[in-house]
Amino acid sequence: MVPVLSEVSSIDNQDQRSELDAGAVENVRAFLARLEGCHEAGPNQWQTRCPAHPDEKPSLSVSVCEGRILVHCHAGCAPEAVVAALGLTMADLFSEGERPGPGMIAKTYDYRDERGMVLFQVVRKQPKGFFQRRPDGHGGWIDNVKGVRRVLYRLPELVAADPVTTVFIVEGEKDADRLAGLGLVATTNPGGAGEWRAEYSEVLGGRHVIIIPDNDQAGRNHAAKVKRSLTGIARALAVLELAGLPPKGDVSDWLESHDVHELAKIAEDALRSCVIASPRRTMYTAAELLSMDIPGPRWVVEGIVPEGLTLLAGKPKIGKSWLCLQLALLVAGGGPGLGTYMAPIGDVLYLALEDSTRRLRQRLDALLSGKPGPAALHLATAWDRFLDGGLDRLEAFLQEHPGTRLIVVDTLARVRAMNNGRKSAYEIDYGDLAGPQSLAGEHPGLGILVLHHLRKNLAVDPLDLVSGTTGLTASADTVLVMSRGRGTDRFDARIFLTGRDVEEREFALKRENGSPRWRVLGDAAEFAMSEQQQKIVAFLRELGEPAGPKVIADRTGVLHGSVKHLVGKLVDQGLLLRADNGTYTTNPIHSRFPDHPDHRVHPTHSDRSSDGVPDGECPSFTDESEPQTEQSSSGERGERSNGEIDSARLEGRDKPLQETGDQGEHGGEP
Repeated sequence: MVPVLSEVSSIDNQDQRSELDAGAVENVRAFLARLEGCHEAGPNQWQTRCPAHPDEKPSLSVSVCEGRILVHCHAGCAPEAVVAALGLTMADLFSEGERPGPGMIAKTYDYRDERGMVLFQVVRKQPKGFFQRRPDGHGGWIDNVKGVRRVLYRLPELVAADPVTTVFIVEGEKDADRLAGLGLVATTNPGGAGEWRAEYSEVLGGRHVIIIPDNDQAGRNHAAKVKRSLTGIARALAVLELAGLPPKGDVSDWLESHDVHELAKIAEDALRSCVIASPRRTMYTAAELLSMDIPGPRWVVEGIVPEGLTLLAGKPKIGKSWLCLQLALLVAGGGPGLGTYMAPIGDVLYLALEDSTRRLRQRLDALLSGKPGPAALHLATAWDRFLDGGLDRLEAFLQEHPGTRLIVVDTLARVRAMNNGRKSAYEIDYGDLAGPQSLAGEHPGLGILVLHHLRKNLAVDPLDLVSGTTGLTASADTVLVMSRGRGTDRFDARIFLTGRDVEEREFALKRENGSPRWRVLGDAAEFAMSEQQQKIVAFLRELGEPAGPKVIADRTGVLHGSVKHLVGKLVDQGLLLRADNGTYTTNPIHSRFPDHPDHRVHPTHSDRSSDGVPDGECPSFTDESEPQTEQSSSGERGERSNGEIDSARLEGRDKPLQETGDQGEHGGEP
């Protein structure tokens, strides 16, 4: 480029030169000599055409401050793009004696609001390192961003851009400036990889977005996080991994051997191949919500595992892995079932992260009993932690298998993030499930079932038995707490189910004839109550004469308060007759009860109707006390009036649950 005389002669002014040392003067001369169409605009200030873009009207301002050359393109080109177009580096803007040393500020990046007001700066230090600061209101800076609104980089340009223009999200301000200098709309988030916030996504609603990660695991994890946040918000969305990047390379490195037109072309192809989504609506009036027809939650396994993220917690060796493998086989279409419970057939991914291939093979053989394994069941014995690429692998699996209905993670400990000591225990626990919970929400009809352990502490609330903080149960959509069925031989385990969109319930399970296969029997409370009913009827039949509630309670071990309630229900069902003196006897019509199959109080688990309700099963009762065998010191139970509270029953109902030991875990309903 041929310099214009005025561009150099102005630096010869003695007054201006007095502000600069000899090295700075020569550095400015050399820089101006590379520019075309340069003219003086003021003391130590010049205006020229920008070499980083076609510039018919001079839009580049050049000035000198404290020995450093400052460049600003009014069309939006980044300083890095300007100096690169001149064959220089950012270090060439400093004279030899003024180049920043260790710890000095090398570059600042302004984060502005929609109106262009500076909210905070990201500062790059020499030779490496970043920090953030905010204006103090008096021309200075405060080295933190406490209380400052966080926004995307180059937000004014993003807001002003045509809504149909593709937005490039990169990792770092340098890359965003480089792309902007080439005429693209580009942005990034403060803080680097992993620091994307949900509120950043709103400004990208309805946009076409390309996410370009750096070539390392942190970059790919960050891109996956941004994609999850933008899913349902952006109109079109794609992650673009650039081919040929060196390790830890970025889009600026890629552009050293490619041009912006090639980048625009592959970005367009990536967006064309993705599904165009309607922006997700997130705000409604109360009237709109009340008028909407919103479907209820869908079940992956009816009544047990709904769509979304489910946390299944149980003590070790209770059989939860067997149960989940059985659920996986059921959904994959290979059975065996769990009674008459139904499941839509689809692909299943089972992460058996505590099993070897040998043990997994043995379990499949035991459950399938010689039947072939379903091709729709995919099993893995190793997986990356969720924040180290594990979630990306799940997303990739779902893309390859769009019919997936269930993902089982056995167990949480093998995929959760390592504690870096910078977050609270609650934040860590909540974050461990936040990623898979969001992933499940992005795929309607998908259930993700994560296995976990129980704590050893006592607890009245079953959710308090889950090991860890409440962050785990707060993050999950549904929680299942599995415990042993102690105190009864009618079932081997019980599961307490609760969740955001499901009705709270507890159901009983039993092993099938000593095999590892589970069968869901039905409501746990109903089974417990049916056992008490059977005791009462069996006793009166054997007695052969009427008896009052006090005698029935003493002889059966059923609490007196429960007896008074249960005999009334049995009278209503026609199984007992009430005499005028307040005593009860069996109904002759049911004299063969309970031997005859038509007159059993409660069937075995093999006697079930096609709709899943046991044939002849008695309805549940309001009293859910377990049978008690303790008697008063006199050996008799004193009569109580209807207005008195049975303290023994109250104590039994409020007894804490615990993970281990016979008492408490199943001694009463939670």
